Amino acid sequence: MTGLSRPTHPAAVDTRDHAALRVHLMALPKAELHLHMEGSLSARTLLRLADRNKLRLPFSTPEQFQAHYRYRTFRDFANMLLLGVNCLRRPEDFHDAIADLSGALLEQNVRYAEVTWTPQFYLNRGFPLDAILDAMNQASQQARTTSGLQLRWIPDLVRSYPGPADRITRWAGSPGARAKGVVALGLGGPESGFPASGFADHFRTARALGLPANPHAGEGGLMGHEEDTVMRPAIAELRAEGIDVTGPFPADTLFVRAARGEFDVIVA
Repeated sequence: MTGLSRPTHPAAVDTRDHAALRVHLMALPKAELHLHMEGSLSARTLLRLADRNKLRLPFSTPEQFQAHYRYRTFRDFANMLLLGVNCLRRPEDFHDAIADLSGALLEQNVRYAEVTWTPQFYLNRGFPLDAILDAMNQASQQARTTSGLQLRWIPDLVRSYPGPADRITRWAGSPGARAKGVVALGLGGPESGFPASGFADHFRTARALGLPANPHAGEGGLMGHEEDTVMRPAIAELRAEGIDVTGPFPADTLFVRAARGEFDVIVA
C-alpha cells in the first residue's frame, strides 16, 4: 500500500434527491480515460465542419442529430463515429473538434483526459499526421492555459483494417509524437473475426519504443468472453512479471472494497 493520506470525503448527499446528486457529481473533479474524439463531436461541431467542407449530413439541426445518436449495436456506433471522421478534412477541423471537446469536458469538471483517435482514417487527407497532432495540441494548450485541463492522445489501430498498423505504431512511438502528448497505443474496431492476437507484433514494437498498450475489449457484446480470453491471460502475465494485480471483479463490489483500502489502484 502507498503511504499517501486519504482525501477528506465531501458531505453526504441524499441520493434520492436527483437534482442535488447531479450538482454534486458534476462538481467532483474527474479524469476521463476512455473518450473517442471522432465519436464525441457535438451536433453543432459536425454541422460547422460540414458547412466548412461542403458536406451533406443526414441532419440539419441538433434536434435531428439526437435521433441519429442512438444505437443498439456496435455497427450503429461505428457508423456515427465514421460520420465524424468524414467531417474532419483539414488540420483546423481537428483544432475545432478538440476546442469544442475541451469545453464539454470542462462543463463536467474533467481535469485530465486521454483522447483516443484513429490516425489511419486520415492518411490520405493530403497532410501529415504531425499536422493533425499540432492542431490538436494548439487547441489543447489553449484549454490548459485558460482552465488547467490536460489532454493526452491515444492513437488506435483498427482490428478490421490492419494494413497501416505498422506505420501508425512506429509513428505513435516516435520521439516526436511522444513529445507531443501521445501516451499509449490503442486497438479498436469489430472484435468478431478480428482477434487482438493479430496485432501482437505491433504492440511488441510499441512496447520496445516505450509506448504502453491500451486495447479495447467488449464491443462485440459477448459479455464475459473478453474477460476470459484477454483480461485473465493479461493478468496472469503481469503476475508472472511480479506485478501484484488481481481481477477481473464486478464493479459493484470492486469500488466498495477499494473504499475499504484493499487496493492501491483500480483500472476500470
